[in-house]
Amino acid sequence: MNPILTIRKGIAGLAACFCLLAASVTAAAQGHGEGRSQAMEQDSLEVLLYFRKGYSVFEPAYKNNGERLMKFIREVDFKDTLHIRGTASPEGEWELNDRLSRKRAGSLRAYIMENASIEGPVLLVGGDGIDWAGLRSMATASRMPHKERVLDVIGKVLSGKIAPENANKSLIYIGDGEAWKYMYEHFFPQLRTVSFRTWGDPPPTIIGHRPGAEYIGDNTSEEQPAVPEVENEGTASSDGDGNSIAEEGGTESGMPESESGCTEAEGEPIGEPKMGKMKDEPFHRLALKTNLLYDLALMPNLELEYLINEHWSVSLEGDVAWWKNTGKHQYYQTLILSPECRWWFKTFKPWHGHYLGIMAGGGLYDLENKRTGYKGEAGFAGLTYGFMWPVSRNLSFDAELGAGYMYTKYEEYEPVDNHYVYQRTRSMNYFGPLKLKFSLVWRFADVAGKKKGGSK
Repeated sequence: MNPILTIRKGIAGLAACFCLLAASVTAAAQGHGEGRSQAMEQDSLEVLLYFRKGYSVFEPAYKNNGERLMKFIREVDFKDTLHIRGTASPEGEWELNDRLSRKRAGSLRAYIMENASIEGPVLLVGGDGIDWAGLRSMATASRMPHKERVLDVIGKVLSGKIAPENANKSLIYIGDGEAWKYMYEHFFPQLRTVSFRTWGDPPPTIIGHRPGAEYIGDNTSEEQPAVPEVENEGTASSDGDGNSIAEEGGTESGMPESESGCTEAEGEPIGEPKMGKMKDEPFHRLALKTNLLYDLALMPNLELEYLINEHWSVSLEGDVAWWKNTGKHQYYQTLILSPECRWWFKTFKPWHGHYLGIMAGGGLYDLENKRTGYKGEAGFAGLTYGFMWPVSRNLSFDAELGAGYMYTKYEEYEPVDNHYVYQRTRSMNYFGPLKLKFSLVWRFADVAGKKKGGSK
């Protein structure tokens, strides 16, 4: 036999064996991958259950919650650990919403334990508070008004640059409440949920809005009071790390607990918020001011300011001092009118923070104190800078400094007996400080239209 031919046949046989072996390994890997993919899909099953605004009681009839929950329980092969995580929408006080999310999860657990047979798995129950990540996901996929500004605020909340207690204050005034109204109607109902799932440990932060977890709508009115289905005598809960803890006992009252600007004691849900409407956060359009420094100088004054939107306002100031003592030829008389336009820096609520302004104005004056008198008129224009800070629901303080150009033309006179002797006429151009204010401010005209018990 030809040795070269034998070697060639041997090499060809080895190559064929290698190809068969590679094909077998590939097929086995594919089969293993398919099985792993199916297992991962089974490990990531979950169902979202929805709650009324401000309520922690689980209602099976609300948005077909009960039907979807029982179907999920029948069809899922449960593992050793199950996770129940509650969330809330941004309305109301964040601390109450954090507690509300835990109570929602506890209410669902109580319902499952009473109405479904689940043996073996451990239920880890907890709340994630306001679902900012879910709100960001929905806003990103939408065409909502002022979208970029909304996403900027939510991003700062998730990164810790804005404190939770100030987050909804930042959102509610965007576009004079237009963005908040859109989210209230389209997004917030999808954030009032409890997630019941079979996979992994709870995420370290907040549950996001996942594909396929669409909002389940029906004809149930949000404004109808929730009817308690379960009396929760002490539900299990967990901390942020998923460790089981005990929730305080007590029966569910069926009364709203937050998400509406309503405390537990008030017990009545508040409807759709008007522009800028929040608990204890009125949206005032007008402010009436008096400069305390001018008042000390015996120059009574009033200023009326109108807030156009969160960044722009206009005002009109009037100052008058009409004092005289003809027996001693003393005159202290001024009359000044000054309009101003202001631009407010970005802050978390109106009438709060720094602003820049453009002012103009003019007036009359007559000044004489037993010596040479000056009687004339003046006009001025300039720039202002100020800072306002609220001290109560309706009161603020406003500090302002203005500088610019003033032109005045006046007559000099000398008081002689009971006469005023004209001396000459002069004019003056002046550059420098023109205004110094420390004003007490009363804010009013609340366009949020707050009514007792909430808006209808």
